[in-house]
Amino acid sequence: MAEPRRAVEPGLGGRILEVGRDGQVHVWGTVLDRDPPRVLRHTWHLAADPERATEVEVRFEPHGSGRTRVALRHTGFERFGADADRRRDGNARGWAAVVPCFAGCLAGDAPPG
Repeated sequence: MAEPRRAVEPGLGGRILEVGRDGQVHVWGTVLDRDPPRVLRHTWHLAADPERATEVEVRFEPHGSGRTRVALRHTGFERFGADADRRRDGNARGWAAVVPCFAGCLAGDAPPG
C-alpha cells in the first residue's frame, strides 16, 4: 500500500490535501495567497469543520549561504474556546511533516494525479 501523499494545488483557492493509503482525498485547507518562492497563506481545518478553519502563513526567507529560515504563523485558535490550547499544541507537533510539502508547492512541484 502506498504512503500517504500531501500536496498543495496551484493557484488561489487551491486545496491543501492528503491522499491516504486507501486513495481517499482529505482536504485540510484552501490557499488564500501565495508568492512563490517566499509565502504561502491558507486556511487550515485538519480534523475540524471548514467553517471553523484557522489561518496559516508560512514564509521562506534566505538565511545565510544556501540556508532558508522557515517562519510559520498559525492564528485563529480562539474560535475553539476551551479546546484552543489542545488544538494549537496538536498542530504544532505536526508541522515538521507538512512544511516540506509547502516548500515543494512554492518551488513548483505538481499536485498528485
